[in-house]
Amino acid sequence: MKNNVFYIRALTIFLVILFIFCKFYLRTLNLNNGLAIFLLGVSPNFFSAIGMPMFSLWNLHKKEENILKKYDKYILWGLGIFFLLFIYEEYIPTFANSQVFDYWDILFSFFGLTAFYLIYKIYFRTTLNQINRTVRE
Repeated sequence: MKNNVFYIRALTIFLVILFIFCKFYLRTLNLNNGLAIFLLGVSPNFFSAIGMPMFSLWNLHKKEENILKKYDKYILWGLGIFFLLFIYEEYIPTFANSQVFDYWDILFSFFGLTAFYLIYKIYFRTTLNQINRTVRE
């Protein structure tokens, strides 16, 4: 179980570093490739959509089985709130004459939250299995 925690924490830290690197360094480069410019434009939203909810998994291994089942029930509500926050974060600069509203950012935020949910289900299943194994032994 400790190995799973290490992987989740390492992945979270990696995603935060990748987000910072893409947002503040790679996007400032003058690239001529249209696909690279597009991917660098949406990558901060994608990586932050995976990384921000990932912090909720850091102490999940310490929970009991009945709490884990309740946690699993509310994770979709939390992801919905995150999605609304990403839409808000994308929409609010238009009031400051920023003109930086991009549907692709919202779409890739949704893809990132979906990727997080898949990671979460895999992690949740292995954590629950490990708890059940230790209870049986």
